Amino acid sequence: MAKTAFVTGGTGFIGINLIQLLVSEGWDVTALHRPTSNIMIDAAASKGVETFIHTSSTSAWGRVKGVVTEDTPQAGKDSWINYERSKHLGELDYRFQPMTVAVQDNYDWLVKEGLLAKSG
Repeated sequence: MAKTAFVTGGTGFIGINLIQLLVSEGWDVTALHRPTSNIMIDAAASKGVETFIHTSSTSAWGRVKGVVTEDTPQAGKDSWINYERSKHLGELDYRFQPMTVAVQDNYDWLVKEGLLAKSG
């Protein structure tokens, strides 16, 4: 039986590439684009999803000099760039949810956790 993935942002740069990779590895993929994050969390919770992985972007931090870590204050909310603001706001939707929510900006983490096979 094939693994199943539900990918939001399926028309975005990361989403399209992630979908192509998953399909090439035999996954059954359902993709959605442009939903609001809170609708996705509500839908996942209603289906009993235990872990929800939100793949984001370091753009949520805005313009930061130096290395970005989990302790780096996010400045995306104050950015004049809509993409950075929207990424920051999207990550806020995942706080205080009834399931484990992993917000990831890092493809290597997904590979390390065994959620994706390393391509190439």
